[in-house]
Amino acid sequence: MNAFSFQGKIIKQIYRINITSQKLFEKYPSIWSDEYKREMFEISCPKGSVHSGELDITRWRALKIPDRLSLESHNIEVVVHHGPFQYKPTDGNNTVEWYLNFADGDLFFHYGSKLMAQDEHQVAEHPILASVKEMLEELATENSDYDPCTRDYTNLSPNPPTPVLIMGAERRLNINLTNNTEQGRPNGLYGNCFREAPWGIVKTAVVVLSPPTISNIIAMEAPSGERGVYTFEQITDAYQTAFTAFLAAKGESGKSLGQDTKTIINTGDWGTGAYGGNKVLMATIQILAAIFAQIDQVNFYTAGYKLIEQAKNNVAELLFEEQIIVIPNVLHSLFNMGFQWGVSDGN
Repeated sequence: MNAFSFQGKIIKQIYRINITSQKLFEKYPSIWSDEYKREMFEISCPKGSVHSGELDITRWRALKIPDRLSLESHNIEVVVHHGPFQYKPTDGNNTVEWYLNFADGDLFFHYGSKLMAQDEHQVAEHPILASVKEMLEELATENSDYDPCTRDYTNLSPNPPTPVLIMGAERRLNINLTNNTEQGRPNGLYGNCFREAPWGIVKTAVVVLSPPTISNIIAMEAPSGERGVYTFEQITDAYQTAFTAFLAAKGESGKSLGQDTKTIINTGDWGTGAYGGNKVLMATIQILAAIFAQIDQVNFYTAGYKLIEQAKNNVAELLFEEQIIVIPNVLHSLFNMGFQWGVSDGN
């Protein structure tokens, strides 16, 4: 499937790569510059380990935002969970779950470094993602379409989103970054705390998953690093990114299990940590994009329950039970709410 149609709009893939996990792991070894990350990799992938299944890797062109969409009778369930992703096995045989990677524009750019934000945490738990990065780096030397990027940098400006989807990644570790005073991590291990902790403390937070579980990943980059009031262009960029990614996930889910497949997106405070995004706005945009892409359920993993409730109220106000939605009007209404940028958390 090189493209699929949604309410008369065509979403196109830039590439598709299908490869067995074992072949990918052997042909494109990961590179870990940080000692802690290398130690965790050796725990998760000891010499002679077998990597099962295969990966389906796709990159998607930004979908032009349609003027109008029909909601018909589609309903979405928004569920709030406290804490990090749980990666629980999917209930039912006709459901596909996706987990966001809060990506940099350069896919998995810092995976081997001392950094331990959401992106790096996910790659450390799913080490095959590092091999995906190395494979794309090599392929890109012959064809720039394979650049490991979640934005199109062949354009000087702007750089439209090009989300990357990965189906079938083995999760081989559970790395607990949460606070636990008894285990020596009173401030947790997220972000800069990871590099400051002794290895002995980090090791106690690492649990091998045997057998590994399987995750489907959506890597998409949020707008970043601005100040003041959000511009209409910044809001549009975030919406276009999420809508393109979620619609691609919906299509890939249907390709995998059939058109009646239930699609679930697991996400959180996308673009609101190091990037300094507004938590309520970014949640509102994700819910809107999920509704318009006809996603069945969105799970938010966050400490900000009240902020997600505020985002849900925003969506209800913006849509107001309309069946035919004029997308530019919705985005202008979001802009008129005057959302302010936050401040980077330094991680």
